[in-house]
Amino acid sequence: MFRYTLRLSAVLTGLTAIAMFGGATAQAASVQVSQSGGVAAGQSVSVSVSGLAPNLASVAVGQCKAQISGPSDCNLGGSLLGTADGQGNWQAGSVSLVGSVGGVDCTAASGACVIAVTSLTDPNNILASVPLSFG
Repeated sequence: MFRYTLRLSAVLTGLTAIAMFGGATAQAASVQVSQSGGVAAGQSVSVSVSGLAPNLASVAVGQCKAQISGPSDCNLGGSLLGTADGQGNWQAGSVSLVGSVGGVDCTAASGACVIAVTSLTDPNNILASVPLSFG
């Protein structure tokens, strides 16, 4: 009887999770950048995003330091804002790169800064990022 109760409990927990969150796993978002290596401050790179939730609102893309904990960790003035299409894609446009963000010298080490994607509906959740290498 004890095993049956444990199994039933596990099945009910699994079904509850499926009912609450859906049965299919969500596709992970990814960001594509026209160039991420050998970049320079002042250079513009083209950015597109795929794998977002369909029609996700307030998608933000910009250059940030690698460890993001708040808005001051990103170059907000150079960030782009838009909405994903029905397939979860967004052609963001171009981001102009800067040499430092949030007190971090992006040129000092590979990966010190990134192109990052979030939604302002949940800005603490970084959906995808690509490390930048200056030089």
